[in-house]
Amino acid sequence: MKKILVVDDDDFVRTIICAGLRKAKFNIIEARDGVEGVEKALSETPDLILTDIQMPNKNGLEMISEIRAAEKKPVVIAMSGGGSENNVSYFEMAESAGVDHILNKPIKMAELLDTIDGLLVRRNSPGQHQNTS
Repeated sequence: MKKILVVDDDDFVRTIICAGLRKAKFNIIEARDGVEGVEKALSETPDLILTDIQMPNKNGLEMISEIRAAEKKPVVIAMSGGGSENNVSYFEMAESAGVDHILNKPIKMAELLDTIDGLLVRRNSPGQHQNTS
């Protein structure tokens, strides 16, 4: 069973996403912000991280940078409701940070599951489709 770390400071959004992923038979780890996300990513070694970009304490991009500096290379999906900082959109920042995929909030579960399936299959078996759960 693939392990996914879901990081979002919005309890409602995180709960809905986690429920959908559990229903799809993924092993789910939750974190409320980037600080907790780093801790759990380093201790739990998820196959994939789904993270909000804009969060208190440590944003999603800072979190990913720290995890990758520790030589962990999980698949990363960044999500955001939009916005920008210093005239650069969060999506542009995520792209330059090297995330594997970017999704707009609100998240559509079917799109999220298709994206996860595609990214995990590509990471684990290039050219072959296999069940990710």
